[in-house]
Amino acid sequence: VTTNEGTAITVSVVSGPANAVFSGATTYSTVAGKVTFTDLKLSVAGEFKLQYLCSFANVTESLFVAAAAASRVSIRTQPTGGLINENFVVAPVAVFVDADGFVANEPGRAITVSLRPVGQAQLTGTTQVTTAFGVAAFTQIRVTAPGNFTLVFSDGNGILPSATSNVFTIKEEIVVSTVSPHNTYRDISDLIFLQLRGLPNPPPLQPDVVLKLNGTTLA
Repeated sequence: VTTNEGTAITVSVVSGPANAVFSGATTYSTVAGKVTFTDLKLSVAGEFKLQYLCSFANVTESLFVAAAAASRVSIRTQPTGGLINENFVVAPVAVFVDADGFVANEPGRAITVSLRPVGQAQLTGTTQVTTAFGVAAFTQIRVTAPGNFTLVFSDGNGILPSATSNVFTIKEEIVVSTVSPHNTYRDISDLIFLQLRGLPNPPPLQPDVVLKLNGTTLA
């Protein structure tokens, strides 16, 4: 150990779980040749390699971070809706977190998702996902009817508190083959005459309906 004063030493993560977040003050200056990093945190458990870098040295060390106990389910990525019977535009991601809000690694533990309000539509697809490093991505779920909904993410073991998403909208896509505006209607957003999938009388336009003609959204 030297007595070098004021040399800046920076620590960084060079390897570890891909979803880990490294936080805290990562650069300190030496005092009597030493540096103490007092508030560093890693958001997930696992094996990491840290690098300490200064103007004249580069040192690495291996570090294993033990998992904190999960205390609840949380939402990392909120869902963005889309069209009925299609995967979400932005797939929701749920996680197990500890009491401080950091991701808790729960090997083999699942998170389940359900739709609210109950009875208005069904949630289909893969509604239970086993977590990887405490994280569960719901990339294959779909809603069977249009409307405004929320998702509830629950502990697969039924023990920890659940999390409810923001409200999102699911719309119905109607493919229009021909459009013939009637002279009593002001524009395409009013009721119009459509030949809809061979049907001479189209349904009324609703706020949760998307009209498309030759791939172009009309209303």
